[in-house]
Amino acid sequence: MRKPWRLLPLAILLLCLSCAKQSDTPVQSPKTQPVNTAEVSTAFAKVLAKAMQNKEVRDLIKQEALKKFDNDYDVLYQLSRTAKLGNGKTLESLLAAYADDSTAFIAMADQLPLTTIFVPHLDKFSPQDWNTVEQIPIVAVRNPADKNQKKQLLAYDANGATTALSYEVQPDKPVIIVKENERVAFAKNTGSERIAQHDNYFLRTASKDFYFTDASYNGLSTATATNSRLDFTVDPAAVYARVNNIDAVRDYVYYGLDPAHGVDKGPLKNNYAEFLMGLRVNSPASKSFFVDWSDGMLEFRMTVFFIASEGNISSVTKNFPGDAAVLFPGGDATGFVDLTDHPIELANWDMEKYGDAWKILLIEYDPGAEITYNTSVSSTFGYNFGLDVGLGTKVKIGLKFGISGSTTKSSSTSIKITDGADNLGEAILDYTSPAEVLDPYSPPRLPPHYNYYELNTGVITIYITPRKRF
Repeated sequence: MRKPWRLLPLAILLLCLSCAKQSDTPVQSPKTQPVNTAEVSTAFAKVLAKAMQNKEVRDLIKQEALKKFDNDYDVLYQLSRTAKLGNGKTLESLLAAYADDSTAFIAMADQLPLTTIFVPHLDKFSPQDWNTVEQIPIVAVRNPADKNQKKQLLAYDANGATTALSYEVQPDKPVIIVKENERVAFAKNTGSERIAQHDNYFLRTASKDFYFTDASYNGLSTATATNSRLDFTVDPAAVYARVNNIDAVRDYVYYGLDPAHGVDKGPLKNNYAEFLMGLRVNSPASKSFFVDWSDGMLEFRMTVFFIASEGNISSVTKNFPGDAAVLFPGGDATGFVDLTDHPIELANWDMEKYGDAWKILLIEYDPGAEITYNTSVSSTFGYNFGLDVGLGTKVKIGLKFGISGSTTKSSSTSIKITDGADNLGEAILDYTSPAEVLDPYSPPRLPPHYNYYELNTGVITIYITPRKRF
């Protein structure tokens, strides 16, 4: 019979081994909970609404909005939180004084780095005419998901009372908006890497680098105007091709082909590219589809898809602003986004590489949950390319597809957009499309006037033309 005390050392050994095994097991840290954007934005807005009682706060927000740092009346909180009045008080210290817990408020504001205070231009209230002595705005929280679901826009006053507004109908009282900035992005930094890691970088905080998503949004250095009409100035090479009846204008622009003058082959010219010159809305009725008063200036995002001869698809995305007041001036009139002073370069048209067609997708960007957008791309490729021994380079032989035949490639692809974005449609830009068309309103018995060739997405007309890069 075994004595119980003789088993004691074995029990202790097993217990020690068990403890050692447990100590080797890594402790699972709790998962970081995602930030509830709506809740944090609402909490920020309620503190801001209380602070609106203070004229110093109103003066400071007006001061920062009028700077138009992103070419709109936006106050990016991370940029302006240290902005001061003459008495040395900062925006952050002024707002934190109205929070129940100032430390928690400062930490909360860091959870949404793109939090922006927008001062809209309304019939009875605007950044320029804001009478900070008498006008105390309520504070609304713009939520693209609510807008898509036709929900109301909720606003708060200094006492926490809620006012239900409409995204479609402009309010008749002073209102400012808390929203996510559509023109700015950020990247995490370690504090030791190169500061200006983006071309449009403008701000570094303890953990983030902030930059404009496009140079056209940089109001800290220059502004890009959006005008009511376009200057239709066509590149001389495109004019020459039209005057000399060269059927495919781009054959002359990109390859110098001019059969009437004995030039039936030529190398690709890299000093030309397709440029976006502007756009216009097709109908004033489309205003309700993608414009609301709480959004401010519009953020257009154009993606061009190319299918290569090998069958793979690539794309390039360009961002540019638009003024809703200019695009929809009232009544039956529509206006233009004019980019002719700063046209947006898309790509050099290498027909051997890209074939005869590019697909274009246009959206009006708003923040929101990331979703996948699917599309298909097709293009036809010619066999009329070969090495010219005399030139020592590859050349295009003959107009369009020459006499050597062609093949068509098709494929599908997807990109990431947001559920807050408004899809303004797709269009196809063809290699053989003209660079210019006769203006139907050109006066008779005068030299004819030409406009850029039009691409229609259904909602928007886009103007793209080839011109010199350098």
